[in-house]
Amino acid sequence: RQARVIAQAKRPAPADPVLGLTLRTLPKVGAEVLHVLPRSIAARAGVQAGDVITKADDLESPSSPQIARLFAAGSSGGSVVVVLTRGQDHRVLAIPRKP
Repeated sequence: RQARVIAQAKRPAPADPVLGLTLRTLPKVGAEVLHVLPRSIAARAGVQAGDVITKADDLESPSSPQIARLFAAGSSGGSVVVVLTRGQDHRVLAIPRKP
């Protein structure tokens, strides 16, 4: 007997529809990223543990709860623009509210 086998490309792991950040408020500085869930919205946007979010949309030095409210506000679509510090570097990212 002969059997024809066709291999398919490996499918990427499904994206997680949650923001996926564990944050700690640094008063008058912003929010430090303690953990980023793999495949989460934040991970896909490039956020890494150790980053410090110093601005989120119009909020200067946002607290952890303020960041959570920004992402929870509004419907799917749209992004939150965050400024973060990674070591000596400063980065600007647009993080989608929902995938």
